[in-house]
Amino acid sequence: MPTTRKGVGAAGHTASVRGAISGRWDHGAAIDAATVSQVNAKFWTSDDSVCVWVDGRRPSVLCVSIDVAANTDDEAIAEGRSALDEAVRTVSLTGDPVEIVAMTDTGMITWSP
Repeated sequence: MPTTRKGVGAAGHTASVRGAISGRWDHGAAIDAATVSQVNAKFWTSDDSVCVWVDGRRPSVLCVSIDVAANTDDEAIAEGRSALDEAVRTVSLTGDPVEIVAMTDTGMITWSP
């Protein structure tokens, strides 16, 4: 799982971090508005930090962002991956994760396959 770190947390961070996680999943085929609505209906009602949309330039890519609290930057990435996995399972999307980005108070870390 390759990661790229930028900012204050570049050497790793062990205190509690809070940040926004953004994840992208490539389904391989266009994702319709009904699918986005289904994912939003599952998550948005319980967590108003969640945002779900289809990438404007790549209609096969589902994007999800959510706020998380974690103990480390790497844990924030794991939380983001878990949220993305749960979102795609909700609507049975096939495909693969493209990227997870954690933007925290310590900097930014990016995961990609």
